[in-house]
Amino acid sequence: MLTLKHILIAMAVVLFASAASVVAYDLWFAFPSRRHLDIAEQIAEGPFRWRTSVALIVVAWTPLLLALGIAAGAD
Repeated sequence: MLTLKHILIAMAVVLFASAASVVAYDLWFAFPSRRHLDIAEQIAEGPFRWRTSVALIVVAWTPLLLALGIAAGAD
């Protein structure tokens, strides 16, 4: 069960990191000197993908809460 706990924690960390990377990527292209996309493409997508980041954070809480519910065995 301890292995499952570590796997669930690793999954949560990866999901939190991916949510942070989505925000960082969007901030990178928000600055005028970094814009490589076409103006029409930026207007269609919007400046930031907040819904994606929030969804990843909500999904990351599931394995984290499951992992915290597993008690470590006595040695």
